[in-house]
Amino acid sequence: MGGLSDRFWNGAAAQLVNAIIAAVNARDFDALERYATADLLFCDSRGGQISGLARVIDWLRDVIAADPSFALQVDAVTSSNGSALVTGTTVSRFFPEARRTLWRLTFSGGRVSEWRRYSADPLPVPPPLTAH
Repeated sequence: MGGLSDRFWNGAAAQLVNAIIAAVNARDFDALERYATADLLFCDSRGGQISGLARVIDWLRDVIAADPSFALQVDAVTSSNGSALVTGTTVSRFFPEARRTLWRLTFSGGRVSEWRRYSADPLPVPPPLTAH
């Protein structure tokens, strides 16, 4: 991609990323279902992995039950070739202060199909560990 198409894609990707984060923060899982594929894969930097949108939503419910203050904040979105790199923070009562976080979202058919989280800190409820 180049020129105008890159600028258009960056705008569309940023809108989708912001909509996904807003859905998580609002606990609006119906909206999240509109923005993600049924086979969504969530991966954590510590090796946890969840496959399937329904399982990701169940896990998010567990995270929020463990920490009702849990929230994600987006600082910047950069996108190219069907994926977006997102810098921001994770806010949780389990951290003494908001934690810098990097997310990588991959899109398929205008929906997120893979969501990777990179941070030195574990989430309040870690994703299940992947067997190696």
